[in-house]
Amino acid sequence: MREDLRAIHAQSRRTYGRPRLVQALRARNHAVGHKRVARLMAEEGLCGRVKGSAPAARRPAQGCSSAGRESA
Repeated sequence: MREDLRAIHAQSRRTYGRPRLVQALRARNHAVGHKRVARLMAEEGLCGRVKGSAPAARRPAQGCSSAGRESA
């Protein structure tokens, strides 16, 4: 399943987030829930892109929200 997760994410040009990845994995006959996909994405270091129209000067830094955090 991890291989499919990475392949789908790469095919989407790293734009798909958890909801679309759940849908795509289910279409490939994987029995997954949103929490499992979120956990696997975090373990693999995958994150989707957020749509927005804010100017570049006001956008927050790109990356996953959990990047750089250490679990206690």
